[in-house]
Amino acid sequence: QWGGVLGDLNVRSLSWIVKASQFEHSPGPDGNVFIRNANDMTALTDITSVPGSLTLENINFDPLTMLSHITDIEGDLIIDTNRNLEHLTVFENLQSVGGDMILSGAFKSLAGLDNLQFIGGDMAILCSSLWEKGGQLESLAGLDNLQSIGGDMTISTANLLRSLAGLDNLQSVGGDMTISTNDLFNSLAGLDNLQSVGGDMIISQNRVMSFAGLESLQSIDGALKIQVNDHLTSLSELESLQSVGLSVLIDRNRNLCDSEAEALLDQIGEIGEVSGGKQC
Repeated sequence: QWGGVLGDLNVRSLSWIVKASQFEHSPGPDGNVFIRNANDMTALTDITSVPGSLTLENINFDPLTMLSHITDIEGDLIIDTNRNLEHLTVFENLQSVGGDMILSGAFKSLAGLDNLQFIGGDMAILCSSLWEKGGQLESLAGLDNLQSIGGDMTISTANLLRSLAGLDNLQSVGGDMTISTNDLFNSLAGLDNLQSVGGDMIISQNRVMSFAGLESLQSIDGALKIQVNDHLTSLSELESLQSVGLSVLIDRNRNLCDSEAEALLDQIGEIGEVSGGKQC
């Protein structure tokens, strides 16, 4: 589990064991490729398809184009705690990730992921305001060709991110979609082609004023939770939403009229909980 929340990060099939002192690399049984230093990069020479997972963890060098030949990763792509990796242009030819894609670090840009079309597992973009270099993600541009996420989509603590522009071709999320605790996030624009969410949809603690951008959303198989969005005033943009599989909770959105929330419940034919809004 990633932080106790996301999907399975255990991978099988192929591994390289790096013996830095001898610059030797040999196959191993545990299914991971770990990149922690420049010597580890030689394990991926001439490899276009990674049968297991690829992890870049706390590297202190710029990998430049050394990963640009990789077209698909059958397991997970995990990029964690890399203060020196501010962009992802090293993955300019990557088309698919069969498992989870977990990006956690000082990213300023996702440029380089332009050819990525499919993520079989979870996609999590987890940023922090505490990086020494102050690297902050301002845009999801670079994910423009992503069409499907098989698992959960989580975008959290991306404190300079204002919208989801860059996800314009995303049509389905198989698991939960969580957008929470993004200080400047004020628009859902970029999700214009999203039609279905297979799990819960959770929008909380953002600055969104409306659900503009979700006009094409038709179904949520799990729960719908809209909570603590102080600037939210309208839900009418969810005009195409026809069904929610589980509960609906619209709570503590202090500038949202309760009548807006109740109209949405009437539209989808659900009984839910509405509280903490304006009486209007």
